[in-house]
Amino acid sequence: MSFIDSAAEVLDRTEASLNSLITDALKAKAYREIATIAAMAESVAAIGPGRSREKASKVSTAAEFGGGTQATAETAKTPEPSWMRPKTT
Repeated sequence: MSFIDSAAEVLDRTEASLNSLITDALKAKAYREIATIAAMAESVAAIGPGRSREKASKVSTAAEFGGGTQATAETAKTPEPSWMRPKTT
């Protein structure tokens, strides 16, 4: 195993740990902490150029096919960010 492979493995584990923390913070409704942890996870994901391109393409594809949601008057009043709200179909 090369040093690059080892570094990629560490990044994968770090990203998984941060995603787990986001899940725990969502359960605890710790919304301020979630934004900070999400920024950290994005920074870790951006380190690997192939990984960040792959994730960016998934986000753009979702937006192209109507993955976004429209805000209603009810959802605009809620204190949590829109990405934390359940999506309705």
